[in-house]
Amino acid sequence: MGRMNAQDTQTPQPTRRRRWFLLILALLTLSLSALACNLTGPPPPTVPPRLPTSTPQATIGISTQVPLAVPAGVGEEAPTAPGIDALLRQIDANRLMQHVQALYGFQTRFINSTQTDPARGIGAARQYIYNTFVSYTAQAEGRMNVWEQPFTITWEDVQTLQHNIICTLQGTESGAGVILVVAHYDAAAYDTDPTIYAPGADDNGTGIAAILEMARIMSQTPHRATIMFVAFSAEEIGRVGSIRFVDEYLRRYQIDVRAVLNLDTIGNVSGPNGQINDRQIRVFSDEDNLSPSRQLSRTFQLIATTYMPDLQVVVQPAADREGRWGDHMTFTSQGYPAIRLIEAIQDPNRQNNSQDTIEYVSPEYLTRATRVSLAVLAALADGLQPPENISIRTNSSDPDSHTLVWSPVEGAAGYVIALRQPGAAAYSQVLNVGPVNSLTWSGFKPDRFEAVAIATIDDAGRMGPFSAEYMLTE
Repeated sequence: MGRMNAQDTQTPQPTRRRRWFLLILALLTLSLSALACNLTGPPPPTVPPRLPTSTPQATIGISTQVPLAVPAGVGEEAPTAPGIDALLRQIDANRLMQHVQALYGFQTRFINSTQTDPARGIGAARQYIYNTFVSYTAQAEGRMNVWEQPFTITWEDVQTLQHNIICTLQGTESGAGVILVVAHYDAAAYDTDPTIYAPGADDNGTGIAAILEMARIMSQTPHRATIMFVAFSAEEIGRVGSIRFVDEYLRRYQIDVRAVLNLDTIGNVSGPNGQINDRQIRVFSDEDNLSPSRQLSRTFQLIATTYMPDLQVVVQPAADREGRWGDHMTFTSQGYPAIRLIEAIQDPNRQNNSQDTIEYVSPEYLTRATRVSLAVLAALADGLQPPENISIRTNSSDPDSHTLVWSPVEGAAGYVIALRQPGAAAYSQVLNVGPVNSLTWSGFKPDRFEAVAIATIDDAGRMGPFSAEYMLTE
């Protein structure tokens, strides 16, 4: 992750059995307080810890009011998805830590460090990431390709050739869009010495380890949506790698990006004064509560709480921590829905310096953070598309109730209706219905809920991406 620095080449912009529809009130408190290059790649896409043996009860959303009684026929149990559970069980803590160890072992990933030494520097890290992605292509059976996007950059009067590393897993369904899972692999070194020690174990060896492990697992089977795993360079000096990727690849080829999941610094559980927080993880997105990125953060929390309830996702009402940035901000600024996943607590004494070493990375926490991310990725990439044509109708026979209507989705086994109270950062109440395309209820009122979004549940229990929010107005 980056920090504001006078030398930056550009300044980033600042920023869930029963009663399924409640979220712990503590979550409310925390939520409120707290690519001038040539492209060498292919054409754009056509579009060990174990899981607990008993799953704890999951709750979804934020509620400051007593939830309304649900209408007849509305379920109170969250969907279960054995397929997602099976994916999460494949995440290997040993593999994750092997990746972190390898990146840490290169001693520095500063952009001006050596690119020719096979055992040290950013060049060695680049080759390791590229080779790891390539090692998954055989099991993908022709669905995966790996390429690099080179770009030049001048930092501290030194011009270098940097590379973004892109791994594309082609989807099977036309119109399902592209899901990006990204992380940066460079490490901070606010110094002129290219040999300076910048190990970057947590920031961002952990994020790279997670996307490598997720790519390994997802490459084994086809998916509806196309997935792109991208490792960026030059994040630490102003998000240059992601800016080049967006400007010269996504926008040039008009890639249909549906979601960007940025994993940046996700392995530490300790703070500066002995504090420990290994039960929560934060999601940053955008300052605007109605933006596509903030809506994606709500979707991320709801899906994660449903399928991976043993790590609490806390939606943050900001783009990032004050004075800091991440690659998600590059996408948000261009209108792409993007979020940043980051550990719940940090020690400033170990950020962006030689103290970011591997002994501070928790294998168990990194594993759960990767599982949370994979659960959301699997839902977004494999779930059915959300319904369209959402509207509210007033009932002349019962003016106290309204009917929510939507177009049915072929193959739907049911729908999840998520409602958000005015100004809330996360969803407030969730209704689970069968394969219908309307629901009459007294709760669809703007004085109680500001917006509603709907996701489709398939016959495997997967919750897909949510619709854009429909604003409840008189």
